[in-house]
Amino acid sequence: MLVENLTFTAGGFPARFGERLSSVTSAQYRDRSDQKLRGEAELSLLNVDLMLEGQPDSRLHWAVATRVSDRRLLLRTLQTDGEFSPRAYDVQGILHGQLFRRHRVQLLALHGENLFTATPESQQTSSQIGYFQFVNFRTSFAGHEKFIHRFSHLAAQLTSELSSRFSLQQLLAAGKTFEHEDTDLSRFTQQDDVLISAGAVLRNDRLRENYHLYQGQLRWIISSKMDAEAGLRYVRRHYDDRLADSEREAPTAFDSTASYGGYHNEDHGASRLTTRVLAAFGSYGLQFSRRWRLETGLRYNSVENSAEHILQPRASLTFVKNERTTVNAAWGRYAQPAGYHEMRADGYEPRCEVPAQRATHYVAGIQRRGGAGNEWQIQCYYKRLDRLIPYRVEDIFIRFQPDRKAEGSIYGASWHWRSNLSKRWTSRLTYTYMQGRQNIAGEGASRLPTDQRHTFAAVFQDKMPNLPNSRTHIRFLFGSGYPFTPLYARPDSSGATKILAEGNRNSFRHPYYRRVDLGMSYDWTISPRVEAKVSFEIFNLFDFRNRLSYAAFVDGTGRAWYAPVNLSRRLFNARVNLQFPGK
Repeated sequence: MLVENLTFTAGGFPARFGERLSSVTSAQYRDRSDQKLRGEAELSLLNVDLMLEGQPDSRLHWAVATRVSDRRLLLRTLQTDGEFSPRAYDVQGILHGQLFRRHRVQLLALHGENLFTATPESQQTSSQIGYFQFVNFRTSFAGHEKFIHRFSHLAAQLTSELSSRFSLQQLLAAGKTFEHEDTDLSRFTQQDDVLISAGAVLRNDRLRENYHLYQGQLRWIISSKMDAEAGLRYVRRHYDDRLADSEREAPTAFDSTASYGGYHNEDHGASRLTTRVLAAFGSYGLQFSRRWRLETGLRYNSVENSAEHILQPRASLTFVKNERTTVNAAWGRYAQPAGYHEMRADGYEPRCEVPAQRATHYVAGIQRRGGAGNEWQIQCYYKRLDRLIPYRVEDIFIRFQPDRKAEGSIYGASWHWRSNLSKRWTSRLTYTYMQGRQNIAGEGASRLPTDQRHTFAAVFQDKMPNLPNSRTHIRFLFGSGYPFTPLYARPDSSGATKILAEGNRNSFRHPYYRRVDLGMSYDWTISPRVEAKVSFEIFNLFDFRNRLSYAAFVDGTGRAWYAPVNLSRRLFNARVNLQFPGK
């Protein structure tokens, strides 16, 4: 509730943004209010939100907000039966103050926790072996899963107007995160009442992170046509990791067949690591005519753990044809130092020498604004990727492989269109095409895990007749399936026992994702100081079975079976929003 504006840049971003490989998201918090005191509350079947905001005078503004989420209703539509408790909360507070005529301070505090506990009991899945033939599987569970992610963040920002041409912004921030995974779960899978697979996972992982950050940015208005920026950023992170993993699959066998040997993997250890990244940048902007603007920049990174010094030049050119049409093009080089999870390989011990991932962006786009709120834009891009850290997906976990060397590329285009079809009808359409490839040394070429070729979204909103304060909307979502790596059973070196192995990386693809949502809302003024909005939504109106992953089983004959695991089904939600304008 405190975020006023969220900006997403898909590529070609300027030198002031760094340590990101592909895109950046920047958030702007509320910094003023036209009322001395106002409040807002929202209650739905999934969340409870509260916000209080005040501005006693022009020199002081404050706001606090909290959110509590309980998503049990969402998980009840999944295929797995049992007790699930996905809960989360966060508290935010922000304070803006005018210290002196030229100095303004902003204080921000965040704290929150995501908690997921599960006691699964059983899961029903099936594998199709013909047009009308299915093999049914029933998996029984014993044990529990618990995941905790807790975070705290404090920041202070000082903005100083040094003169009419110079401004300085400085930021100090500190925070910590805590991740804990506690799993003790056994699994027994039956095919037509015959036990074909049994396994267990015992995991107790704790990861603590503490970080400190300083950032300074100086802006200089040289003239009406020229401006420049320079900045410095320093980030120190300390990690304390404790890991105890054990995962096993019991061997199985049928008479006169090659048995499945199962497996038993264990990782235990402890690690502490401190990383430091220093960045500096400078940029120069020139409005060399009424229609043309050029911005150039250079960013420098010093990464301590990998002993790298990286220069990243960037440039962008904007052409304003008229007040309605804008054309832009950008080029730049970018680097993203490896995070802790990316440095931690299968052998558990983090590889501090892992180099930063790098990319070169080529981006071009055009934006056209028409009358009555009509607007469309097209963007094309090509990104060359180097020193990639590949990863594989195991169920819901991402396992990075920093010991593998890889390069890749991403290219595509996106189209966005917004239109007011009439005084009542508004519409938004988005289509994106993207293709991503990677080439891993010793393995060859494959799709990137994020290679979703086609995505399409359409939203139509209408004001209902004879109800001027009402709205109804319908949303269509479609996307190509993500690729995944198949598993199969193959004989071991003796030939008498089969083991589970990975096939070609990302050579299979999930089915298409499709969803239709329907919603309606009504606004009214209860009193001069209370405004209300009531809305109802139906997610996945047609109850499509969209794919989350596949459960892989190997029976005693050594045959691998795949059973689809689906995302949530149709879901109803009701929401009431109350606003108290105050004075």
